[in-house]
Amino acid sequence: MKRSRDFHYSLYSGNLGFFVRAIGFFQLLPENSEPEKDAHFAEIFWSVSGEGVFTLSGKEYLLPPGYVWYYPTGSHHRFHPRRNGKGWAYRWLSIEGDHADSLFRGLGIKPGLNRACPCPEQLFREVELNIEIPRIEKRLETLEIAFRILTTAAGGHQSARKRSGNLQEIRTFIDENFFSPELNVERLADLFSCHRVVLSRRFKEAFGISPANYIATQRLQQALKMLRESNLPMNEIAAKCGFSSPIYFNKVIRKATGQPPGRLRGNASTAQIP
Repeated sequence: MKRSRDFHYSLYSGNLGFFVRAIGFFQLLPENSEPEKDAHFAEIFWSVSGEGVFTLSGKEYLLPPGYVWYYPTGSHHRFHPRRNGKGWAYRWLSIEGDHADSLFRGLGIKPGLNRACPCPEQLFREVELNIEIPRIEKRLETLEIAFRILTTAAGGHQSARKRSGNLQEIRTFIDENFFSPELNVERLADLFSCHRVVLSRRFKEAFGISPANYIATQRLQQALKMLRESNLPMNEIAAKCGFSSPIYFNKVIRKATGQPPGRLRGNASTAQIP
């Protein structure tokens, strides 16, 4: 993947309650970052490939493909590609106007992470073709296409509610995202539209282990693998495996193996959490 930034801005400055302000398709390398900003418009980000990391209220959240991130008007934008990933491609769309937030609110798109579906890239391309034509009829046409993008996101979230019984999908999501410290049972329940108690019970019935312990096991096994195969500093291994702090990382390794992490360099064995 090569870094690229393709974007288009509206030339419209009329009096609609909301209108499409801008749209773009970015491809970023793991070391790239976008400037932080306070935005006077609403904006969504839809992952196409790779993962982005977004910050909201001091916490970081992973944005994988099939998910949409929404920043309402007045938000502080802070995000970057997953640092230990292979790059991140995403499409974004911003809506401006006095009633922009009501559009998202009415569709049930909430601030932060929203489970959706694969990105409707053709719709984004259609907006790109029309957005720079400064005629009112084109502004309305562009807004109509943008509305289809938003209803696709909202519809994908509603479909996700119907698929909440797919436990293998939840397990796969854990396998792909356990390295995020914010991943826990509460977050899974929110993303998959299922009560956490119900999710925990059904997950354990299906796989013989609770989702909390499964997350912990994935983090532990990855940590032991990295201790055995890499020379990375302890704090970096802790961060890459989803541990909230090096102190907690040390505590978990000691409890699982009876030894501090430093003694496991080069000879870590597989361990399981009961």
